[in-house]
Amino acid sequence: MSVTFDKTKLLSNIKRQTLRLERRLNLPKNQAHELLANHFYNEIAIADVRRKISNGNYEGRIFLAAVSPDASKEILEKFVESFGEIVVSLSQSSICETGEIGINDLVLEVFSLDSEVITGIGKN
Repeated sequence: MSVTFDKTKLLSNIKRQTLRLERRLNLPKNQAHELLANHFYNEIAIADVRRKISNGNYEGRIFLAAVSPDASKEILEKFVESFGEIVVSLSQSSICETGEIGINDLVLEVFSLDSEVITGIGKN
C-alpha cells in the first residue's frame, strides 16, 4: 500500500473505534478491545494492533485504523474489500449482540461511515 500513515492518528482512531463499540453494544472496554482485535483487525489482542502500528507494520487489516469519513479512496476501497469478512467474523462472535441495528450497520458505525461509502466505492 502506498499510503503514508500518521501513527498518532491511527492510535487515536483505535481509541475512538473502541469507544463506539463500547457505547453501541454496551460493552466493557476489554470486550470492545477483544471484538476490535479479533474480528475487525484479525489479531489476537489490541496490544498486537497497537504494536504493529507503532512499528510501522501495516500488513493485514491494520489499515483499518485509517478508515474514517475523510480516508483516502485507496483506504476506503480496501475497507470495502474487507467488509464482508469483518461482518462474517462478527456474526460468529459470542459477545457481539447487535440487536436491531444489524452487523453491517455496526461495522459502518465503528468507522463513522454510512452505507453510501460502500455503494459509492463499489461502483467505481
